[in-house]
Amino acid sequence: MGDSGAGATSGSRISIRGSDINSFISPMRGLKILRDGLPYTNANGFTDTESLNFYAVDHINVYRGASALEYGSSNLGGAIDFITPTGYTADRLKVGMTYGTNGYVRPSISAGGVLGKGFDAFGSFSYIDTNTTRELNDQEQIFGYGNIGYRWNENHETRFSVDIQNHNYLAANPITKQQVSDNPQQNPDGTTLPQGFPVYRVDLRHSVKLADGDRFDIGAYYFDKDFTFSFPFGFFRDSWQDAGFSWRHEINGGLFGLKNKVVWGGLNQWMWIKDRNFAAAATPGGGFQRGVLLNQERDNWTNVEAYLEDQLSLTDTFTLVVGGQINYRKVDYERVIGFVPSPARPSNQADQDFFNFNPKLGFTWQATEEAQLYGNLSRSAEPPPLGNLSDVFLKPARTSQTASTVEIGTRGQTDWLKWDFAFYHAWLNDEILVIPTPPFGSGDFTTANAGKTQHTGIELALESTVPLDVITSGDQIRLSGNYTWNNFHFDSDKRLGDNRLPGIPEHIARVEALYQHPSGFYIGPNAQIASLNWVDFTNTLAARPYALLNARMGWDDGKHWKVFVDGRNLTNEYYTASVFITGNANGLDAAQFNPGATRSVFGGFEYRY
Repeated sequence: MGDSGAGATSGSRISIRGSDINSFISPMRGLKILRDGLPYTNANGFTDTESLNFYAVDHINVYRGASALEYGSSNLGGAIDFITPTGYTADRLKVGMTYGTNGYVRPSISAGGVLGKGFDAFGSFSYIDTNTTRELNDQEQIFGYGNIGYRWNENHETRFSVDIQNHNYLAANPITKQQVSDNPQQNPDGTTLPQGFPVYRVDLRHSVKLADGDRFDIGAYYFDKDFTFSFPFGFFRDSWQDAGFSWRHEINGGLFGLKNKVVWGGLNQWMWIKDRNFAAAATPGGGFQRGVLLNQERDNWTNVEAYLEDQLSLTDTFTLVVGGQINYRKVDYERVIGFVPSPARPSNQADQDFFNFNPKLGFTWQATEEAQLYGNLSRSAEPPPLGNLSDVFLKPARTSQTASTVEIGTRGQTDWLKWDFAFYHAWLNDEILVIPTPPFGSGDFTTANAGKTQHTGIELALESTVPLDVITSGDQIRLSGNYTWNNFHFDSDKRLGDNRLPGIPEHIARVEALYQHPSGFYIGPNAQIASLNWVDFTNTLAARPYALLNARMGWDDGKHWKVFVDGRNLTNEYYTASVFITGNANGLDAAQFNPGATRSVFGGFEYRY
């Protein structure tokens, strides 16, 4: 992953191979997010990262680039699938509490089990309250999740899931580079932006195990979110409703006398957005409140995808992979209140649609029992984000971002080393560039298609265990690290030449050395390192490189108890976690920097039964 985390601000940024390289922190685009195989990304291509419930996750599957095609993704970055616990996989009871600096409190509880007569259930609840390390940047989040399943027989299972969440936070404005160096906790203008939204979601899935290891999964979902944003210049209420269904069929058989696996599937999504924008009215006390309704816009999105991948085993060790995905996305806009005709927007109604076909050719070679090599040549596409009616009338018209990507890599494991390495190069046409427009935080953006750009990178993860037998027999040190090289730049642009694309540092690394005792005790340092991060397309202003020293210590008996202490940024470095992009900073410092968290310590316990 190229970048994750927004430091002391709400929301998280997730980017793989430069996906969604320079837009706002959340919602994000450029990645397909799934949960238990069902779409979590909305029909308009966005995912709000705040609603990702990491406290109700059994494990996470990451499919980078073209490897995500067999799960329906043709995005540049790939797909991430969050797998939730069930009554069969969860602890019967798990209770935890975490405390930390800046008023951080996170209680959590979950329970699961098999109820009998084919039924099982899992449920979880967690609450987060923190002041963060920024002034006037409080956050409060509530996550509730539950699912109940029924096994009709050994081959058929139906599962129903429910999410209930609430998010409230005060969003402090970004600050200048100098202000980050002086005091990253400050909020110099003294303002904060109350924001929040409730989340409701229901899923219904059915899985069928067929003969010869075949499998068929089908499911449907409904998502409801009601965003509230308050600013000194206006109030905004956005209602997002999203529904859809998807299916996936895995067939294991033969072709030309050879072992063959076919995966095919698709999805249909519909989304209804209602945006209401209000004026800000002054109050006698010097504050502001919601005023009159200025305008109202309705957006209807339709997203249809179908995919097929064939994996033909030419030998016992070499598999040829061929596939493709078709995507059709359409949006209809209607401005129903506050419409003012203009030459740039001659109508209060408009629609736009996009169609893309994305093929893939690849291979996997099991070179030895321990090592696998793979390679892919693929095309990816992403329709542009059209945030409002006026975007449809932009000239020239916005078009889909497309990319041709070649990648080669290896993964494997020996007795002493586990590795995952990939090199990729992508030639992009019409890359989507998104820049917030003043006033800051207004939710307005300038969207453009770049000409030609290139993304080149390396993804490397290593893990090794070194036996010690020093303090006691069986103690060891686990060494681990990951590194990404993110070389993203324009390709002979008329104005910008080969300038680097801003928003993600070129080099990001994390390393750890962890001592592990057979009793379950562990202790060790880790470090997080990032190179400079450009703020503008002209490469005149950048966030400084940084290196953070962290450490963690704890004890896990492997059965019931776990206690831990986690120290972050122990040397109290002042650094920028993420930046907001601008076109040309002219080398002048500007309020485009989101400071990272200062020194923080967290500790807690967990009891499992």
